[in-house]
Amino acid sequence: MKTMKAFLSALGCASMLLLAPASHAVDISHPPTPVILVDGTGTFGASFLSGNSGNTFSDKYTFSTVGLNFVDTLVGSIAHSALVGLTITGYDLYDSSNALVASGVMQSTGTVDLWTIATGGLPTGSYYVQVTGSIVSNTSASYAGNLNVLAVPEPQTYAMLLAGLGLVAGAARLRAKRT
Repeated sequence: MKTMKAFLSALGCASMLLLAPASHAVDISHPPTPVILVDGTGTFGASFLSGNSGNTFSDKYTFSTVGLNFVDTLVGSIAHSALVGLTITGYDLYDSSNALVASGVMQSTGTVDLWTIATGGLPTGSYYVQVTGSIVSNTSASYAGNLNVLAVPEPQTYAMLLAGLGLVAGAARLRAKRT
């Protein structure tokens, strides 16, 4: 009889554990999203509904480059307290083969989370920035970012610039001799 009571008690506890809500984090990432670049700049971001406390995300924003480029980008989130909203825990730049190109630098955390990436010499290709973080409360939360892609001037551009400056200097010298 004692064995049966112990068995039923254990069965009851086990069923309660199975029916209890899971206490581990859930991945609430958004699908990869392209950044539409207009004149080399574009924006991106995401929002999360309330009730996601403790859940994590890892969102990807894709873009492509042509030629050699500088890439400067930032992502940020703001809340009235560090105890609400979300926390950005990482911000990185990857190429299409998932190789890390540049790691983000955390500028601030707390009520304002701000991360930046600045890199040069990025060749033609497909890339993505990845924002990772967690939701710290059951309130809604969001983050936003900006991506700037600037073409690196080619050596011919510098040669033309120097030639133009030389012509201007020569013209100024001729004008000075005439007066």
